[in-house]
Amino acid sequence: MLVQRKRIKEFGTSLTVDDVLTEHRFVPENIEKYKYMFKACKAKSMLFAKSFEDIKWTIPDPIGIHLHLKFDLEVYQEINTALKCFVLLKIEAKLKNESIKMQYGYLRQACIVSRGFSPEYLSELEELILDSGYGKKSHLSRVVVDFLQFYQTEHCTKFIELCSQYTHMKSRVRDLPKYQDILMFDYLLNDYFEKCSKEARAMYFPIFLWWRITTIVPMRIQEFLLLKRYCVEERRLYLLAHVA
Repeated sequence: MLVQRKRIKEFGTSLTVDDVLTEHRFVPENIEKYKYMFKACKAKSMLFAKSFEDIKWTIPDPIGIHLHLKFDLEVYQEINTALKCFVLLKIEAKLKNESIKMQYGYLRQACIVSRGFSPEYLSELEELILDSGYGKKSHLSRVVVDFLQFYQTEHCTKFIELCSQYTHMKSRVRDLPKYQDILMFDYLLNDYFEKCSKEARAMYFPIFLWWRITTIVPMRIQEFLLLKRYCVEERRLYLLAHVA
C-alpha cells in the first residue's frame, strides 16, 4: 500500500493524519478511479494525452522542458497500467518533473530486468542495484519498494525484502560553503551593483534579486524562477510571499 502526502493549501485549520496522508493500492477493478483522475489532471493542464489508454503522455513544465513518458511495457500489460496509475498519483501530488522522470525510468528498468517482477529473475534485479552508482542504488531500491507496495503482486514480498536492504544507505549531503565565503560573495555582489552601469545592472539584476531573497527564504532555483511579479502581500504587520 502506497502512502501519499497531500499538499495543504490552507493553514490555521484543524488537521488530522488522514487530511495529510492518503493510502493507495492498485486494484484492476477500480481502474475507473484513475481514469477519472486522468481526466481531472488533463482538465487542469497538468498532463496532455488523448486518453488514459494512450502510450505517450506529456507532463508540462512552466519553465523547463516538457516531460514525455512512453508507457510501452505491453508485454506486462497490468504492470504498464499500474505504472500509469502510479505516475498519476505523483502528478496529482505535484511532484517535480525531474522526480517523476527518475522514478518512471527506474521502474521501467527494474520491470524489464526482472521480467515483470518474476521471482525467477530476482537476482537480475539485485545485480542491477549492485551495479548502480551510490545515489542511484538507494533511489532505485526505494522507488521499487514504493511501487510494489502500491502494486502488490503475488511475489512482491521477495522483491521488497531485497530492495529494503539498500533503501537506508547514508546519503551524501553536500557541505555548505564556509561562512567567510558567503560574506565575501555578499560583499562583492553588493560592491559590483553599486559601481556597475545601468545596462549591466539590468542584465544581472535577477542574480542580485535571487541572492537577496534566498538568503532570507531558502528555495530551489526552480521555485525562485516561478515567483510572480506581485507575489508579496501585506497582512497586518507581516509580509507574506507566495512561493510556487
